Amino acid sequence: MRVLFNTWGWPTHFYPMAPLAWALRAAGHEVLAAVPPAQTHVVRATGTPAQAVGPDLDTVAMFRDIVEGTGSPGPSGVPRASAIWLTLAESMAADLVALARAWRPDLVVFDPTSWAGPIAAAAVGVPAVRHPWGADIVGAMRARPGVAEAESAAVASLCARLGVREEAELLGRLTVDPCPAGMQQPGLTHERAPVRYVPYNGDRVRHVLPPSARPRICVTWGTTVGKVAPGRMPAGRIARTLAGAGLDVVVAVDAAQRHLLGDLPGDLPGAVEVVESATLHTLLPGCRAVVGHGGAGTIFTGLVHGLPQMVLPLLPDHRFNAQRLAASGAGVVLGLEEATDERVREEALRLLEEPAYAKAAGALGADIAAAPAPAALVPRLARLTARPA
Repeated sequence: MRVLFNTWGWPTHFYPMAPLAWALRAAGHEVLAAVPPAQTHVVRATGTPAQAVGPDLDTVAMFRDIVEGTGSPGPSGVPRASAIWLTLAESMAADLVALARAWRPDLVVFDPTSWAGPIAAAAVGVPAVRHPWGADIVGAMRARPGVAEAESAAVASLCARLGVREEAELLGRLTVDPCPAGMQQPGLTHERAPVRYVPYNGDRVRHVLPPSARPRICVTWGTTVGKVAPGRMPAGRIARTLAGAGLDVVVAVDAAQRHLLGDLPGDLPGAVEVVESATLHTLLPGCRAVVGHGGAGTIFTGLVHGLPQMVLPLLPDHRFNAQRLAASGAGVVLGLEEATDERVREEALRLLEEPAYAKAAGALGADIAAAPAPAALVPRLARLTARPA
């Protein structure tokens, strides 16, 4: 079986797919990831073959427009975020369709916001499988009145320009779902295949923390906020606040964004350790809670270790993940404007002192551990590609 993976130029959208790509290759199947040029080195660093499709677009500017409320609206009835997905699809689809017609995959696995994937699947008549990176915000958006029709019409127009006659399945034939059931959006009706979330955040440094006599909290803001809105990354201030309350703090930060933390004095009641470009899952066993921005990788990796979380979201998917986490009872959500030092300190202590948060986080962690491993999904995907006799 040949499996073509597709996502756009954001590393954190491919990382959740990587374990499935590994499982397919380990089972003897052929895998190729088609991504924009700047993403190829990220994919190849996971051990997955990569092919460049389309040009590199300034996606940072696109998301900055969302944060700032600027940018041009999309086609009638298409949400602003979906207009970005359409722009990304238009940039990649011609190359991806040509690649699919030449390589002839049996299956296309795509990031839900990378509509070029299902377009290419339609072009060669094979199933498309969605692989969300977090709680299914895209599925929830399409369930709103009129959105599915508007998105499908916009994609149908692109398909017509490319000579693709079959309808592109934007929700896929199947959704591979790494989100624990207790945190997923209720009421979604498309077919889903639960899969265990396997923590992975790139080719980074393994760092194991020594034991601490005081409660330790991990503060991490991923990499997205530092690129899109560096002025709205409060990780340094929050670390100082928590250490000032007598807690030990480890700050996980990308080396290129270390300067965004500002000065972290050493004379605080608690201790602050800054760890650059570390594998997050190796830091968290020594922690009692996580404070972050709501990225799926941070939230899910925290839940693997049963850690309650405080989330200060910025982008729409951050807010969606945060709302679903709070609904599960495993965390609290603060808007950036309400996250005063006093409120941050108060909510952090509540996470540590009220056992209900850790209990809910532990239950979600147990859900993740009980989900089928990526290797267990491989036979189901193979059956999906079986052609009628």
